Amino acid sequence: MSEANQTGWIPNIIIGQDYDRRYLDAHVHYDVLENLAAFYGRDMPVHRHAQYVQIHYVDRGITDFHIDDKIFEVTGPACFFTPASIPHSFRTDPALEDMS
Repeated sequence: MSEANQTGWIPNIIIGQDYDRRYLDAHVHYDVLENLAAFYGRDMPVHRHAQYVQIHYVDRGITDFHIDDKIFEVTGPACFFTPASIPHSFRTDPALEDMS
């Protein structure tokens, strides 16, 4: 990841550096969860994105979304928002479709 993983440290993920260089200078990144889950894992640990916000669309399936020290179970169809720099994590059902 872009910043060193240390005890208690929440990593900052920069999609264009850590995941796909096609998005290095992009203002908008669009992807489906299957691609991100294959890269990061389906049980994504707590992380943040200091440089951008995320809008997630869950078409179907179930995901547990952890943000602001609360856990929300989201069942698709649903849409939710992750503000920039806010630590968050996901645990997803393999049937989930997410467009981030």
